[in-house]
Amino acid sequence: MTRILTRSKKDPKQPKVKMKTAAVESLVETLLSSVEQKLLEYDLTDVTGFDFRSTKSPQTPKDHCSNCGMEYPKGSRKLVCDQCKHTMSTKFDYGSLTDAIVWSFVYQSMNSDITCHSRGGKRGTLILRDFMRFLPEARKYKDLDELGEDFWKLQCYFVTHFIYVMSDWGERRLRRELYLEEFRFLTSSLNHAVDHNDPELVGEFLHCLSILGYSLEDGATNQAVEGLRRSFTDALRFLIASEASFDRSGRWTQKNSVAYARYHATWCGIVGLIPHARILKQPPVAFVASALGDPEPRFG
Repeated sequence: MTRILTRSKKDPKQPKVKMKTAAVESLVETLLSSVEQKLLEYDLTDVTGFDFRSTKSPQTPKDHCSNCGMEYPKGSRKLVCDQCKHTMSTKFDYGSLTDAIVWSFVYQSMNSDITCHSRGGKRGTLILRDFMRFLPEARKYKDLDELGEDFWKLQCYFVTHFIYVMSDWGERRLRRELYLEEFRFLTSSLNHAVDHNDPELVGEFLHCLSILGYSLEDGATNQAVEGLRRSFTDALRFLIASEASFDRSGRWTQKNSVAYARYHATWCGIVGLIPHARILKQPPVAFVASALGDPEPRFG
């Protein structure tokens, strides 16, 4: 954003920031146009990690271990990973689908689309509703033992980011009955996230449960889902203890971490601790319909 800096009368060393709407809009338009032109140098699969125009769901290669992340030469046809002894097999590519829905959401939020070159020299455009046809398979969530640790975390981040996109990044509550697969996964996996000592994942889990209307005072849900209140409380305590391990300075990662790592860890820790159920007063919505656009399929 464009910032007009003027010196403060009290302390000329400290700049006072003022915003000019016209200047901001002009800069944003220029930056967006520049990014859109740059995207034309890439193929759509560079952005999404898979050909979203295909009727087939994105799948991981067979030579990639879903547990430890070990990658073997293409065509190695290994049945068991040498590193961790996990069974090798192709699986649903949650990482690529997460990238696709997040970037398409970001661009549509800026009233733009992701347009890149595609096969044959033609241009292709990714919009948010393109990923909807993959949801029936994507939402068949697997447990940790079946997926392996590496892919299980990718599945976790798909679940949280799917909820974020549908709720306009947590701005609106969602109707829980339409997201029972995600609610069941989050409640059954919360302890696993804590056991993995991952404050970012724990923070996102707690945040998403709040978006789905859960709070510690939700007596009906606490009675229906055994151990949920305790798991939720343990997760809150874990976040507080994690911050304390970094000198209680509002950080959930090392001070010398790169800027994005510090930002993301802090954001996750904060949104995990905020009692969103008391803040989100708007009626719950099914999804952010304005972001999805026309539901008619474009491919297949």
